[in-house]
Amino acid sequence: ASCLDLPPMGKMPDLTLVIGAILFGIGWGTCGLCPGPIWVNVGATPSWEIFVTLAGLVMGISAWEAMQKSINSTKRPVDRPLLS
Repeated sequence: ASCLDLPPMGKMPDLTLVIGAILFGIGWGTCGLCPGPIWVNVGATPSWEIFVTLAGLVMGISAWEAMQKSINSTKRPVDRPLLS
């Protein structure tokens, strides 16, 4: 797992954070579920709406992972100590 880098106090959030928050809010608003309870609803109240929502969740996660791999492949590796 990567470490969590918080921005310095007083610094404006970057565009990726704002876009991510907007997409998260749209997804939550459209289906009425945050990501955790979607998994519960798959088992408790299975319906096509829940499975479509789950498919959207999985596609979003896959798109994020692909984007991160693409970004990381263009960066030069940085020497970091194993323990900090």
